[in-house]
Amino acid sequence: MDAPERQELREAIAALDAAMQGILKWIYTLKPVLRNELLQMTGPQMEQMREARNRLVAMAGEPPPAA
Repeated sequence: MDAPERQELREAIAALDAAMQGILKWIYTLKPVLRNELLQMTGPQMEQMREARNRLVAMAGEPPPAA
């Protein structure tokens, strides 16, 4: 993989990180009951986003994220 492709992967990783952080910051401003319901409903999608991010990290040859 050449440098421009690796840079594109890094940018995609950063975009996924920012999206997940933005969603979680917004969810945590809600009342606890609504927050918990939304987290339960969107849990599978959040997990898919996390897995996609980790696959991109692996493709870029970066070290795996901390647990």
